[in-house]
Order: sequence, then C-alpha cells, then structure tokens
Amino acid sequence: MSGAWQPYWQPATAYTLTAVVIPTVSAGFGGFTWRCTAPGTSGGTEPVWPDPLISPTVSDGGVTWRVGTGFRQALQTGLAAV
Repeated sequence: MSGAWQPYWQPATAYTLTAVVIPTVSAGFGGFTWRCTAPGTSGGTEPVWPDPLISPTVSDGGVTWRVGTGFRQALQTGLAAV
C-alpha cells in the first residue's frame, strides 16, 4: 500500500484511505492535491482530473479522489518542489 503521501499519482497502485497525490505534470497539475476517500487500486491510466469547482471528486479504478484543502495543497506543492 502507498504511504500517506506520494508526490505523484501512479498507475495500478493500491492507495489507503489517507493517501494524497498530485496529478503528474503530463496530466496538468493545476495546483491541486487529491485525497483518497475510498481506498483501492488506481487504474492503469491516469484519470482526467476535473476542475474541482465543477466536480470535487473523481473515480480512478477502485479509488475515489476528492480535492484537497488549500493548506495541504500549498504544503505539498512546496514538498514536491524540493
């Protein structure tokens, strides 16, 4: 299982309820983190991450992601840049 935070989304990966990811650069990062709200295994291809103002959740294989909070996004964006 993935740890609580993996910097970038990974295909066919088991994610726990507390996992947080950011979309890969090729998927259009957009400045948002996504938190696992239904654990499972991610799909073989990266989901199309929606505009969180229109849809704050996205299904990905057996995982459901919900957009993260602004504080977590700011913190993790800084960590990913290190």
